[in-house]
Amino acid sequence: MDWFVNTKYLWFFIGILMSLAAFIWINARQKKAMQKFTHPSLFNELMPLRSKSRKLVKFILSMLAISFMIVAAAKPKIGERREIEQESSKEIRKGIQVMIALDVSKSMEARDEKPDRLTRAKLIVEKLIENMKEDLVGLVIFAGEAYIQVPITEDYKTTSFYLKSIDTDMIKRQGTAIGSAIDLCSRSFRAGEGGKAIIVISDGENHEDDAVQAAKDAVEKGAKVFTIGIGTENGATIPEGADKIMKDNNGNPVIAKMNPEMLIRIAEAGEGKFFKHSSAENINKELLGSMKVLPEEESGQKKVQYMEWEDWFQYFLGIALLFIVLESLILEKRNLKLMNLSIFERR
Repeated sequence: MDWFVNTKYLWFFIGILMSLAAFIWINARQKKAMQKFTHPSLFNELMPLRSKSRKLVKFILSMLAISFMIVAAAKPKIGERREIEQESSKEIRKGIQVMIALDVSKSMEARDEKPDRLTRAKLIVEKLIENMKEDLVGLVIFAGEAYIQVPITEDYKTTSFYLKSIDTDMIKRQGTAIGSAIDLCSRSFRAGEGGKAIIVISDGENHEDDAVQAAKDAVEKGAKVFTIGIGTENGATIPEGADKIMKDNNGNPVIAKMNPEMLIRIAEAGEGKFFKHSSAENINKELLGSMKVLPEEESGQKKVQYMEWEDWFQYFLGIALLFIVLESLILEKRNLKLMNLSIFERR
């Protein structure tokens, strides 16, 4: 996940392996079929234009070209962690620590929000990050399980970069474990007193754990829990592929509805507030007005680490194009004129 933006395209390498197996199997079948009619030593005399090596080289070049195109589609990124020292006098940081828990379950693909729930949620997070100044921000994604996508940081650029790559295929285990996400957020804050807020962005269909109790536990650890509801109470079907929708075991369409009651209960238990997505922009004012400032920073030198990324997909695409050109220049059969000239010289 750390080396590619779109890791789902890497599954196409299974097709490369299947193509390799098919190539070997087809050639073995052809050789076996030819052996029924003549001895292998006579193949070249009976089929002078046949070139086994050229066919193999063309296949290898084609597979290499496709492989590099797959890697390019996955958008490889090369980065290095850099560390700089900054001179700092004794100062008071006015910001707060904010952990954002983003629902990436399949229900977030429902299109009662345009273009879909997850895209709408990512836009809300992007807006939150844009409005942050001296705050620390971290990002957790969850479905049936919860994972840290971005540890809490002051690097908004990196957080936005990872946000863009989030999709519903990142967590295989389905479900909506809001409680696990809140608990993971609670454990992800930096040590010390100060304002800590957890923002849960979800449709509220919690099926995995006790999210209300997790919100209460977060309060005991010094954090407040805010919730943002994505979706409509009428709900919508969940797409599966281009022209299918998700169905239950009885063959009926699955309708994913936003559950405001659950999200309100979580926010109340977390001493925060529930927002519908339409009013989510007000959450910045709510947070800044209700949280305490973080403690003073120590004076003197401090080290700041950040990641600097560079996209490399264009290089892989260029190599793929080179292999395509080389493959097109190689003839699968021997050149008949050169063969005739070689025979004439021998005579």
